[in-house]
Amino acid sequence: MINSDEMIEENCFYRVNYSEEQRLKMYPFNVSDTVVLVSFRYHKNNYPIRENSIITDSLFQKLILTISQVNQFTDVLYNNITKNRGNPKAVQIASVNECNEPINAILFIDKAGKLKAYVLICFHCRRFEQHPENGDWNLDFFDQKFDMIRQFFVSAGIKYGTDLTVGEFPGEE
Repeated sequence: MINSDEMIEENCFYRVNYSEEQRLKMYPFNVSDTVVLVSFRYHKNNYPIRENSIITDSLFQKLILTISQVNQFTDVLYNNITKNRGNPKAVQIASVNECNEPINAILFIDKAGKLKAYVLICFHCRRFEQHPENGDWNLDFFDQKFDMIRQFFVSAGIKYGTDLTVGEFPGEE
């Protein structure tokens, strides 16, 4: 689990390090055919995502990204970098924020419809969790990029969980 609640100023900048083709070859995009953004009802560590399946009755919103949206999303993820690059985890200051109630996720689904990987996200406390943890993740979620990812969710139409003025949503325990 990575907490980006308190971080050193990274001085984020945009640089095309990877082409669209190169970005799609990176994990987990290289093991998935479909990328889905979701919001779901949070129930104390009872996420609607388990191993390789999704329990849909807790989902509020679900958006399958188009090829163009996947291109935009990977551009945000891989071409926005920080001058403090190196070990992205080393840039962070140790801080524990007790919130960690993820209600958004990025799902990576293969051609057979099997969930291959996912990222649970809590935009309120700026924490995320990547599954499988031993995946070859090449993502650094620093402060400014976290805001860009939240904005991408909002622009794609995912409202639930991305409005930072709302502390608790209907039906949550």
